[in-house]
Amino acid sequence: MRYTLAALAALCVFAVGCKEVEKKNEKPAEGHQVGNASSNNATVKMAQNETETDRQISQSVRKALADNAMYSQLAKNVRVHTRDGVVHLRGTVNSNQDKQNIAAFVNKIPGVKRVENYLDVSSK
Repeated sequence: MRYTLAALAALCVFAVGCKEVEKKNEKPAEGHQVGNASSNNATVKMAQNETETDRQISQSVRKALADNAMYSQLAKNVRVHTRDGVVHLRGTVNSNQDKQNIAAFVNKIPGVKRVENYLDVSSK
């Protein structure tokens, strides 16, 4: 009996340890890009805090940008995260006009309450 309990306890410890290793090796959900090491934690936290509705909005925004001839090339450099219907845009675009146009375009997408535009303009 004593050996059975010890074996069971060891098995539980092993299972919990394996689950922790799995968590560390998990990739962010599809569409959630992770930036450089300094912004890693904030980006993953934001992605984890997205509700299903927020994920759907983020996905709609990404698709709308990619499908639009005017923004499809710029969309490759834009990261999209949504929290409570507020879309956060990060990345780099070519001009202030691009930055403003993308934010105005995203603001018209159904489900978007507001756009927080953190896009940077490249200094080419």
